[in-house]
Amino acid sequence: MRSWTRHFAVVALLFAPASLFPQTPADPSGHWKGAIQVTNPNDGSLVELAMDVDLSATSQALAGTISIPQQKLKDRLLMNIAVNGRSVTFQIAPSNPGDNVFTGELSADGKSIAGTLAYSSAALPFSLTRTGDASIATPARSTAIDTQMEGTWNGTLDVSGRQYRIVMTLANRADGTSAGTLVNLDQNRMEIPITTITQRGATLTLEVKAINGSYASTVNADATALVGTWTEDNLTLPLTFRRAAEGRK
Repeated sequence: MRSWTRHFAVVALLFAPASLFPQTPADPSGHWKGAIQVTNPNDGSLVELAMDVDLSATSQALAGTISIPQQKLKDRLLMNIAVNGRSVTFQIAPSNPGDNVFTGELSADGKSIAGTLAYSSAALPFSLTRTGDASIATPARSTAIDTQMEGTWNGTLDVSGRQYRIVMTLANRADGTSAGTLVNLDQNRMEIPITTITQRGATLTLEVKAINGSYASTVNADATALVGTWTEDNLTLPLTFRRAAEGRK
């Protein structure tokens, strides 16, 4: 009787549901083409927004970008990329928690992903088809900056009469590069990383891939102001940063 019990336990294990066994995470790496379905507010018809998504495995995690031409998004960075079994999630950067989140399931053959996009209070269906290898440009290496440029800078961006207060923080790193962040105090207060910082003499240039932005400026003689131009998608505006009192070197 005891041996029969042992035999039954083995048989039961052989027929246990797959959910009892650990699942190897799927690999969503690749270039994906697809569309999001949205409702036309004028007539209620469905409209498809074409999109391209690149997902690539790095030594530490997954990296990704998304392009949605009709929304003027090009190579926008993705954040919070996660894979759980065949479930794949990623979020357009920068976004508030829970917004602009794609949640989909990778097909058994690994060739497609289907799911929904959480946008405001709506859940919009989307689908993607793998068409090749991922293509994500590696950002240029940031240069070191003069120590007098390290610290906190405050600026105001005028967009069609609306004022946005921008806080920029710059610092050198031990590896000989620099790093920085931008925060819009009048919008979402999210800390957006600066992708690349380049200083050549009195010229400072920033690239901010998370929002398709860039800033080209010149520092004044006593390094108390950066006078330049902010570009984001098709928008180009003057922007001057002034050193915050607490950031003086």
